[in-house]
Amino acid sequence: MKSFEISLETLSFINKAVFASRQRPLSEGEIFVLEGVWLGLTYAQMVELSKKRGKKEYKITYLMQSAGPKLFKVLTETFKVEINKMNIQIVIERLMMSNLQNTKNFLEKIKANISGEIPDMGALVGRNKELKKLEAQIVDDKKRIIAITGMGGIGKTHLSMQLIKNLQGKFDFIVWRSLRDAIPLTKLLEGIIQFLSQSQEIGLITSDISSNDRLFTLLLPCLKNKSCLIVLDNLETIFQTGVQGGEYKEGYENYKKLFEIIGQSAHQSCLLLTSREVPKEIMYMMDKGLPVEAIYLDGLSAQDTWEILRLRELEISDNYEDIKTLRDKYDGNPFALQQVVAIIKSGMFLGTKEFLGADEIVFETILDLLDSQFDRLSSHEKDVLFWLSVTREPVVFSELQEDILDIDYSSITLIDTIRSLTRRSLIETTKSGFTLHSLVMEYVTNKLEEITYNELYGLIMGY
Repeated sequence: MKSFEISLETLSFINKAVFASRQRPLSEGEIFVLEGVWLGLTYAQMVELSKKRGKKEYKITYLMQSAGPKLFKVLTETFKVEINKMNIQIVIERLMMSNLQNTKNFLEKIKANISGEIPDMGALVGRNKELKKLEAQIVDDKKRIIAITGMGGIGKTHLSMQLIKNLQGKFDFIVWRSLRDAIPLTKLLEGIIQFLSQSQEIGLITSDISSNDRLFTLLLPCLKNKSCLIVLDNLETIFQTGVQGGEYKEGYENYKKLFEIIGQSAHQSCLLLTSREVPKEIMYMMDKGLPVEAIYLDGLSAQDTWEILRLRELEISDNYEDIKTLRDKYDGNPFALQQVVAIIKSGMFLGTKEFLGADEIVFETILDLLDSQFDRLSSHEKDVLFWLSVTREPVVFSELQEDILDIDYSSITLIDTIRSLTRRSLIETTKSGFTLHSLVMEYVTNKLEEITYNELYGLIMGY
């Protein structure tokens, strides 16, 4: 048997399979045994290796009686074939080759039925519960529209990409379109219908006033005759800034009609949306009991946070509370956590523990992300966020109403503002009332301090 270090590709293949099987990755001890076995080491040699590495030292009794047996039991159950120290390399290599070939064959088979450049964002960490829920709603419940919503960086796009992979064999056609550049509806529909109908007649349609109605008429038979999964990513780009959430930009109002037609018409397809803001008509159709759904994406768990750090080869604290604290500071936001890893690995901090001792948790890349979301808000929405950052504790509507009505708010305006902030995924509703997520809390607090300082500075300089 060859003896060489296990590659990251192999380790990732094993860990992803194990994670899918039992909803948690291999433990540090199991990974250490895996690496040792791959090198052809005995358990005694593994103990010596742990000492030389200068990190965590393992006792031979732990490796022989706990980590080792657990590893081979898990691998055997995961891959449905007996795996032991003697055959692990050859079995895993064959499984990887088989998986690669099956994947190639599968991709070739469905390639012609997928339209759009689906980005590759690497392995998805966590989200097994959300994936199962979404798959059930699409396949079993036959939802016509599902909006995946959440803060920027929370993983909406990544989740939708994984969902496409999981559902590829269940749809006749799959369409992916990014709205990052705010595609006009006519252009969007012409491309989609031409792909779904496999026809050239769409090129004859002119962009006159009635063209959208004509396109709606052409789209519905496509959705009825074939099962189609259409994904529109980054929907928030077609909404206005500086007003309440879900208000369309001029020239994009017909997207509302598109969603209403798809949500209210009988067909065998599904429209999947990802957005920082939920369109109002989606909420209205849900209230009417139509097969339309909006799913709010929470942050990752502490266990998933640990997995992100491990996959990016960051030396991880043995203290689970440190990982939990890191998760809570950044609300389990995958993008924010990846930026934290980059900062720590740059050498600025010795590790997660020292980083957690720093006061500042909102740095440049995260600041840019939150700025882009904050700048979209109306003045009323910003006022409510500022009040919530001052109280720092959950407040019920009556308390917020009592405080904020002093600055010329009507009750109706406040209700609409809170609903808008909820659609934007910027406030959290708990049993104790409304509050802000930790990351948003720190950002808004810093923003308020900056505004206050600038106003005071202006007054001083004015004298």
